[in-house]
Amino acid sequence: MRMLSPISAVTGALMLCAALSAQAEVSGQIDATLNVEPGCLIDSAGTPDGSAGYNFGTLDFGTVSTIWTNPLQATLSSGGGQLSVTCSPGVDTFTVTINGGTSGNGATRNLVFADSNVPYQVFRDAGQSLPYEINQPESFTVASAGESIAVPVYGLVAPNPETPVAAGTYVDTLTLTFNF
Repeated sequence: MRMLSPISAVTGALMLCAALSAQAEVSGQIDATLNVEPGCLIDSAGTPDGSAGYNFGTLDFGTVSTIWTNPLQATLSSGGGQLSVTCSPGVDTFTVTINGGTSGNGATRNLVFADSNVPYQVFRDAGQSLPYEINQPESFTVASAGESIAVPVYGLVAPNPETPVAAGTYVDTLTLTFNF
């Protein structure tokens, strides 16, 4: 068996001590930031700005026979016919744009079933005098921060007294875009 010399043992011990004392300490900092920009919440569901894909409700025109003689009116199912927008300080106005729907042709919004369609309109008022034109932004003024601003949405299908339409459930999907 081979024996270590006393010099080798001392050298090894010194190297071990040097290695243990050679540790260093480094410290530093991390910056944390948060950028808060003015924005709005839409409806009582608290839809935050920058969000997409929310269902704001339904315009339900009801059930009729294949011919109807009176206009069919619809009120947005959530919020009593309107959405509610509440904005933070720094937002003075916002716009609402409603597209032509998934079944529209660029000039008319249509409810569609199979190969049949029923045109309809969307309005800002229950009296159907202020239309939401297709892809045209409508401006709303924010009088004071934190105030709830009503964004009404009403629908109208004109009477169809002469030409029967196919029986079925007619549908369309509108996209509402809020910009502030």
